[in-house]
Amino acid sequence: MRPVTRIAWLLVVSIPFGLGCQNNPITARRQALSVQQQQDAQQQVVAQDQELRRRIDQLDANNRELHAQLAQSQRQERLKQDEMELLRDRLGQTAELLAQTQSARQTAESNFTTLQASTQRRGGALITANSSLQRDMPVISVPGVDVQRNGDVIRIAIPVDSIFLPGSAMLHSGAITLLDQVTQAVERNYPRQIIGIEGHTDNAAVLNAQWRNDHHLTTAQAMAVFEHLTTHHRINPRRLFVLGHGGNHPDVSNATSAGQTQNRRIELVVYPDSMD
Repeated sequence: MRPVTRIAWLLVVSIPFGLGCQNNPITARRQALSVQQQQDAQQQVVAQDQELRRRIDQLDANNRELHAQLAQSQRQERLKQDEMELLRDRLGQTAELLAQTQSARQTAESNFTTLQASTQRRGGALITANSSLQRDMPVISVPGVDVQRNGDVIRIAIPVDSIFLPGSAMLHSGAITLLDQVTQAVERNYPRQIIGIEGHTDNAAVLNAQWRNDHHLTTAQAMAVFEHLTTHHRINPRRLFVLGHGGNHPDVSNATSAGQTQNRRIELVVYPDSMD
């Protein structure tokens, strides 16, 4: 074969071979797989990105919830601290009131002992304990007046507003009737007993320039009752003694106006001891 013919034959053979390579199904399949892998990779990246965003959103939500729970816990802790502080204050007030009550009882006992000793020294009537009356001293009943047994004494609480002009020690016109009713009941049931006349008021400041303090006011009010008992009813002054407690011994809380009204009172304290 001549050289030219051979070269031509080779060209004819190689052209279909090259064309066959380009249309090879294996190559096309590989290319398709490569495109699919890229798409799968992109979808995987997108899915991972979405999952990361979801986790971030969830963490943000959890963080907000934790902050809300922390704030609520702090509020509850503050409320508990406030309640504990209030409880400590109330316990302190209770302890103070108990100490004042014990002090008042000691003062009353001391005053009574002093009165007894003074009477004996002066050669006056002798004060003796009436054991039968102490065992069964009756509790009287007077309209508009609170009467209670307190240990071995009877306490007759007369509302200050019912007998005195506001902020004063001056009896008003309606006081005489009430004081007469109380005095008559006392004389019928406790004709020879020692009686303390004790003035009490609330926690309000004394605004009247006539009184230096609430002790001055309550002492003056107790003295006004003393004068009425000894002048109008001729009760032996030796059976009586006068105390002004001011606002030291409230009967109830002063937190309300009703409580303050109840704490403004004159108490006739009837002891089981008699003066013969």
